[in-house]
Amino acid sequence: MRNKTMNFLTISIITVIIACMILFAALGIFMNKKSDETLNDMGTIYMSGLNERISMHFKTIIDMRFSSLQDVIEEVPDEIKNDYENKKAEIGYISAAHDFKYLALYDQEGNFDMLCGEPISLFDPEAFIKTMKKGEKKIAIGKTESGENIVVIGIPGSYPLAKGGRSLAVLAGFPTSEMEKILALSEQSDIVFSHVIRQDGSFVIRSVDAVRENYFDRIKVLFGEDRAEHAEYHVEQLKNVMANRE
Repeated sequence: MRNKTMNFLTISIITVIIACMILFAALGIFMNKKSDETLNDMGTIYMSGLNERISMHFKTIIDMRFSSLQDVIEEVPDEIKNDYENKKAEIGYISAAHDFKYLALYDQEGNFDMLCGEPISLFDPEAFIKTMKKGEKKIAIGKTESGENIVVIGIPGSYPLAKGGRSLAVLAGFPTSEMEKILALSEQSDIVFSHVIRQDGSFVIRSVDAVRENYFDRIKVLFGEDRAEHAEYHVEQLKNVMANRE
């Protein structure tokens, strides 16, 4: 009888131990899963907040640039506006005072009448002209004759051109490197990098770690061939967000 009782107690204790082990193992798996979910949620919240802050900072800077261009237009005396060709030195001084390296008049055909700085061009002139004809402001990316990438902003405006006729808009430009410094995109960080990209994934402004010419290609490399489907999913999500201007 005593042996039966001892055997029963032994089996009971072993059973309880096994049950406890299974319970703690299940609890550990559950807690790890919850921890991962919590970390993912925290990461999503952090990145959303960071994205909103950078976007607001970018918008504020661009609004200030548009305001500066309007100031340049208002500060140029009327007598100079009717004699641009012989007054470019004065215009250049006013432009430089507002941190614009390039200033030009832009006509209906997409031709530039440079008032300050070397000749420039736009990557998508048709879209720029279309916006100017609507009477709206626009920001775009261009390039100088020497190959420097620049940020170009434009305000509709009708002023006499050197070769006759009148302008469609007034354009001002500054190097994209200045925008990178303002947004602190070139500062190295082990946590996050920020970029400004076009809808095709090509970079407008990028931090120093980005060695590839296209951000979508960068995503695919980071995910690797074994997670190609995940990379393609994230690329499509980004494309949809940009297409919807979200």
